[in-house]
Amino acid sequence: QHVQALRGLGADLAKIRDIASWQTSDAYTRTERAVLAYADAIALEAGRVSDELFEALREELSDEEILELTYISAMYLQHAVVTRALRLEWDDQPEHVAEVAPPEGFDAEEYVAVGSTAEPE
Repeated sequence: QHVQALRGLGADLAKIRDIASWQTSDAYTRTERAVLAYADAIALEAGRVSDELFEALREELSDEEILELTYISAMYLQHAVVTRALRLEWDDQPEHVAEVAPPEGFDAEEYVAVGSTAEPE
């Protein structure tokens, strides 16, 4: 449903295609990488965000934007947990998206913190 919504809004198809591998894709800007790394930390690290990642995010977003991103990310996580716990998922199929592992030795937080500030072409 999110892919359909993004297509309908005219989102960049490369970004839609590469979301599962955002860490290694050239489709995302520095700001988008910081946002995605932060959302991953909210969901996958129980909200534990490194100082380096938080500083990279603060370089890109205002305090209000960070608050909104935190709230929305946590709400999505809450929705997923409640939906699974109450057996309210849309279907009983296994996950449709397969996580793509980053290359060996890749550190997403370091990539965001020291990555290029140039916009992708």
